[in-house]
Amino acid sequence: MSKLDKAIRRINKKESKSFIVEDKNFEDIVKIPFPSPKLNWQLYGGLPMERITEIAGEDGSGKTTTALGFCGEAQKMFPGKRALFIDAEHTLDLKWAEKLGVDVEDLLIMSPETQSAEDIFDYIKELVQTEELSVIVLDSLPSLTPDNQIGKSTGDKTYGGISLPLTKFCRDVIKLLKKHKTSLFLINQVREDMDNPYNRFRTPGGKALRHYGALRLFAKKGSMLDSEYKKVSRNTERPVGHLVEIKIMKTKVCLPDRPFCSYTLNFSKGIDIFEDTMKVAIDENIIAQSGAWYRLINPDTGEILKDEEGEEHKFHGKEKLRETLEENPELYDSIKEKVYDRVTKVDDS
Repeated sequence: MSKLDKAIRRINKKESKSFIVEDKNFEDIVKIPFPSPKLNWQLYGGLPMERITEIAGEDGSGKTTTALGFCGEAQKMFPGKRALFIDAEHTLDLKWAEKLGVDVEDLLIMSPETQSAEDIFDYIKELVQTEELSVIVLDSLPSLTPDNQIGKSTGDKTYGGISLPLTKFCRDVIKLLKKHKTSLFLINQVREDMDNPYNRFRTPGGKALRHYGALRLFAKKGSMLDSEYKKVSRNTERPVGHLVEIKIMKTKVCLPDRPFCSYTLNFSKGIDIFEDTMKVAIDENIIAQSGAWYRLINPDTGEILKDEEGEEHKFHGKEKLRETLEENPELYDSIKEKVYDRVTKVDDS
């Protein structure tokens, strides 16, 4: 045994078994999947547990929708734990949350009123230590008021804002998230940065999240969509939805080789999982497209799959493909499972 191995053994015996860990990699990180495989493809599986994730973007860009999507999946993945949504903006729409897959009856909601940012941060740390929360969403960070601004009149100068309490909070909570296996999802806003001609926007809260956040995302409203999910002008009278574009600004939980993606948002249905599953299945060669024909194939062998009667699984037109998958949940689930396996796989070639 080398001197290093002996030193590691002594330190781990003194502190804990996992104080110094060898051979840790991305695959060891537990992740909460997103309803749409598009975002799972980008993040190699979803939202990381035991970490801080930040999402920023302009108003209406899909930040809260993305957060609620993760909440719903966390409830399914960890039925023995609860999801907490801190509605600092007081804009949470429970009907919309339900469309996004959230069990609103089991969702914990905190609605700060007179509490300061420091109070909310202390409550988060206390709740994390119960070990009964899978994910905490804070919507949004700039909506919290720090102690030094409470009671101030309009026009009174204050310094530091939320930066100082946020820095202390991040330093403290990052250890608690790891220990108690909870994910913290912080929603941030953007401000125009008049002093930087190369980057229009900046995020409030100082630089703490840039360092402590393991994953930083930027959301943007993408193209408007018609009833057939074709891209249309933003001035169209009756769009059925739009794309939510997500850009990775920083990641320490997956490879950064998939910096851009977009998932489909339907105004009446929520996240269109079927549409995005078909898109990824085609991209990953699980569904082969030839003109207007679609065929199901084995992604590992390239062979065309057949049904119980020996006939090829083929469909004419995308609507027929969608209709068949909606009417055959077992077939759809098998495709969805193959899609998830492919989007989380790291290409070693």
